[in-house]
Formats: sequence, structure tokens, C-alpha cells
Amino acid sequence: MKKIVCAAFCALLIFTFSFGLFAADFPLLTDEAGLLSVDEYSSLENELSEVSEKLGWDIIVITLNGLGGKTPEKYADDFMDENGFRNSDTFDAALLLVSMEDRDVHVATSGECINALDEDYVLNVVITYLGEGDYYGAFERFIDECENPTYPDDYDDEEPVKKDFNAGSSGIISAIVGVITSFVSTGKMKSKLKSVGKKQTAAGYVRKESFSLVDERDTFLYSSVSRTAISRDDNRSGGGNTHVSSGGHTYGGSSGKF
Repeated sequence: MKKIVCAAFCALLIFTFSFGLFAADFPLLTDEAGLLSVDEYSSLENELSEVSEKLGWDIIVITLNGLGGKTPEKYADDFMDENGFRNSDTFDAALLLVSMEDRDVHVATSGECINALDEDYVLNVVITYLGEGDYYGAFERFIDECENPTYPDDYDDEEPVKKDFNAGSSGIISAIVGVITSFVSTGKMKSKLKSVGKKQTAAGYVRKESFSLVDERDTFLYSSVSRTAISRDDNRSGGGNTHVSSGGHTYGGSSGKF
């Protein structure tokens, strides 16, 4: 009897230990569609493992031939609901799903990753690579975005390159050109007025009853508009596309095609 109990206890330990290994050693890269070479697969697998270990998240890349009738979001939800992750309490994970059947792409997030990543932006960046057939580049960029999240306006803040400008020399040159032009123009006009006598006042140049006002109107020329800047919350979160899966977990996500 003792032997039976001991054997059952050992079997339970082995099962528990094996389950723990399965959860810890969950494959972060699945290339069912065969988009990667052997070397690319090995390189990405190592990179996913290293970055996931560094961040304490599960960063997952999956390529499929088809979704089995599910939407990309539903497939990602079920996958994340059904599989164990490193941090089972907070469920921190970011997943990139690529299906070749209808060229679907989906970026899914959970836990901390929902606030850390802008799913819409990451999706658009990845699609750029996928559209050019650079699958390895797309997956590497996804990993990089998880490790070093960026936002679109981070690229909009770049200032244009300014050319050197010397205000002193430019002003002097402009003044000289202006004086020369004025002398030439007024000299030509003066030469044509030989028969005109000089008057001491402006009234001498006015012909009596030569001016008659026949029309009058008010024309609006300018407007003054004041604007008040709306303050922006710098504590930006992810793409904001969250939902609750059938398994009861909250996920962020964004889908597209390439």
C-alpha cells in the first residue's frame, strides 16, 4: 500500500513539474505558415526569449495558414485564454498574429502591455514591412516596439534643418539694391516731366470740381481670432481598443490586412 501511495505521489510531482515546465517554456514563436528560414527562426526565437525575460512579459509571434473561420481577434483571444504565461497573475503579454489565408494581421495585448503599447501604431508599422514581404523585418520591429515603445507624435517633433543665415550681410546687400533701384526709377520718371511746374503745396495739384464720389461701401478686411490650447494628458496609454474575451480576460487589440 505504501508503495502505491509513494508511486502516486511521485507521479503527481512529475505531472506538476512537467506542467510548470510547459508553462515556463511556452513557445513564443510559431511559424506554421513557413515565412521564416531556419536561421531567421532561430534568431527570432532567441530574441523573443531574451526580451520576454527582460521585460517579464510574454512576447509572442504566430504565423498561420488560416484562422479556422475565426476572426483574428477571436483567434488571439482564445489562444491567450487557453495558454499559460509567465505571469499568471497579471497576464502580461503582447502577441502578433499573421494569417496568410486572407492576409490578416492582429496585435493583441494584455496586462501591463495594454498601457505600454499603442496597438494601432504598432500594427501600421508592422503592416509596412509585411506589405513588402519582409516578414523577418516585421517580426523584429514588433519585438523592438515591445522593448522600446514609440508613438507617432515622437516622429512629428523633428525640426526641419535650417540653413545658415547672416542677417547683417543680407541687410546691407538689400539696402544697396533698394537705393540703386529707387534712383534709377525716379530718374526715369523725372526726365519725362519737363513741362510740369513745381508747386509748393499739394492743393496746387488739385483741379477744382474734378473729384466726385459716386459709390460708397464698407469692406471687411481683417478678423481677430483667439484660440485656447486644450491640454493633453501626457500619461498616454495604448491604442484604447480594449474588450473582454469569452474567457473573462481584458485584452487590447487592433486588426488589419497587408
